[in-house]
Amino acid sequence: MNKITSAIFRESYKKIPYLLLLALLGFYFFEITYLQSTFSKHPWIAGDWLINYSGGLIRRGFIGSLIIWWTENFNQQPLTILLGIKKSLYLIWLISFYVLALRKKIGLFELILSLSPWAFLFDLHDPQGSGRKELILFSVFTIYLLLTNLTWKEDRKLIKNWQFYFLLITLPLMTMIHEGLFFFFPFFFITHLKNGFQKDQLRVVIIPYFLSFIILLVLYFRYGGDPEIANSICKNLTANNLPDSICNGSINSISNLNIEFNFLYLKTYIPIFLLTFIPLFIYIKLAVPDNLIGLYCKSFIFILSLTLPLYFIAIDWGRWIHISAILMFTSILGIKSNILRLSIRQIIGTLIAGYFYIFYWIIPHSIGGLNTVNWLKSIPDNPKVFFDLKKTWMQIKD
Repeated sequence: MNKITSAIFRESYKKIPYLLLLALLGFYFFEITYLQSTFSKHPWIAGDWLINYSGGLIRRGFIGSLIIWWTENFNQQPLTILLGIKKSLYLIWLISFYVLALRKKIGLFELILSLSPWAFLFDLHDPQGSGRKELILFSVFTIYLLLTNLTWKEDRKLIKNWQFYFLLITLPLMTMIHEGLFFFFPFFFITHLKNGFQKDQLRVVIIPYFLSFIILLVLYFRYGGDPEIANSICKNLTANNLPDSICNGSINSISNLNIEFNFLYLKTYIPIFLLTFIPLFIYIKLAVPDNLIGLYCKSFIFILSLTLPLYFIAIDWGRWIHISAILMFTSILGIKSNILRLSIRQIIGTLIAGYFYIFYWIIPHSIGGLNTVNWLKSIPDNPKVFFDLKKTWMQIKD
């Protein structure tokens, strides 16, 4: 009887991480969709999605043109369509991530990473960084990684073919949707290092990546935008029953956003960068085979270095860290082969460290939020908990 009871306990214990992750993702989905409804007319959260080709070809205008086309042909409101797109993308991303987590057998360490300020709760802590076009990247990347895991043991030629055509379609398309997403495409290379560096696997990614690079150059230098096109887009949106304020963010900035770099960027975000990525490199050490640890660490360092141009051309440093960390975390989860087994002492230590790691710092989505967010401070009497966010949301909304 004791053996049966012990076996039942062990099986029940194994299910706890999956139930907790399911609760986290469910909570996140309902809160984030509420948030997107609340800020449905926000000039940055919604405005970037509504850039379109009404004034001529312009970077970031692909998906906005589809929304306007649907609006004009099916008599629906643009914001209703946009909210439906966002909800669908959130569902695709979260379901794919959960299935991947089930397949790879997550544990306590992965749960703490999922709850960290750079992960799913990033855009709940700082709502103005939420609901941007990286949703498309997260969804596409997680599906790609999941499908790669599901088909890995099959014929190599079949794998190479479907992956090549998948990337040949999605990478250029995402570049047309937002050229900044291009800087994160090297994360797709990581999924091809499961058996070490192999040239035939590299070719699967390099052609779609190079094509996306050409599109990036053309869009940025030839169709970067100007005030006349921004005004045309604004007139198009107001003609479709949207307020003038929708133009006061991404749409206007596409032609005249000025970046003033100063030391405050480094002072704020270098510690945040270290807090974010040191645990992820520890995760590599714990989760991947010993013979591949060096390869993965070097690969991720190189890939993170390729995102550096974004930090000089845009102020959303917190978002760039968030996007890189989510993709790195998902990558490691997808390629891991070791199930993380912790002793009782390690579990207790991880829980204590995880409590401080989850609740005692946050990431402002951009340098513009630093007047209200200061992560570097003594431990407060009442830690920041993600269950008390609606007050913050309504203050930002007002």
